[in-house]
Amino acid sequence: MTGIFANTVLMVRPAAFGFNEQTAADNRFQQRSTLSSQNLQSAALAEFDGMVQQLTDTGIRVVVIEDNPQPRKTDAIFPNNWITMMPDGRIDIFPMMAPSRRPEKRESILKLIREQFDVADVADWSEFEAEGFFLEGTGSMVMDHANRIIYAGLSQRTHPALLEKFARLHQYRVLAFETRDRQGAPVYHTNVMLCIGNGFAVVSDETITDEMDWIAPPAIRSLRCGSIRLRPSREICCSCRIAKENRYW
Repeated sequence: MTGIFANTVLMVRPAAFGFNEQTAADNRFQQRSTLSSQNLQSAALAEFDGMVQQLTDTGIRVVVIEDNPQPRKTDAIFPNNWITMMPDGRIDIFPMMAPSRRPEKRESILKLIREQFDVADVADWSEFEAEGFFLEGTGSMVMDHANRIIYAGLSQRTHPALLEKFARLHQYRVLAFETRDRQGAPVYHTNVMLCIGNGFAVVSDETITDEMDWIAPPAIRSLRCGSIRLRPSREICCSCRIAKENRYW
């Protein structure tokens, strides 16, 4: 399978990285740190800056946006949950479950994107927050752009009706499925248990309660697949971003 991958990534440099009480209930990756707030923030910035340097060194363009300190946004480093930039130039803004994450959606970020890239259209789905319908970007959805398939594990952050509505707008097909972690709860985001790359896939198949033969069409069965298992302490993580080096474009 030939993938469609970006040669530019957008990253938000956090101003107040930390534990989020509102999202911790279903996000089992969150761990309370023993570091002070100041030391935790310093560690997060060091890791962020190191990642930017590594990406830049491999030829990937990185657009860094500074988070603003007020209101405090502990999860600003994860913009993929509230914004996606599709291959055809369309942008989608998504409804977020946690009220504390909604201020991450800043008009200044959209303005910068419009200034630096060709934007065909912007669809803002935020109105569905009032109805309790959520769809958290490429956390909720793992997209196979080459085959126009969206894989989505259903959870309180991934509403099936909104998922179908998004897919129809972009003319993708949805393959939705049920998942369970070790505590019997739905996995909060699809991208922590599934990644599709260029010629490979990584999946935590034991979290999927549906039949794998139904979920995996020929496009994904032809890939080189790796399986990762649940761990009692920190659960699972397939979350990856696939980018293409500029020099190969």
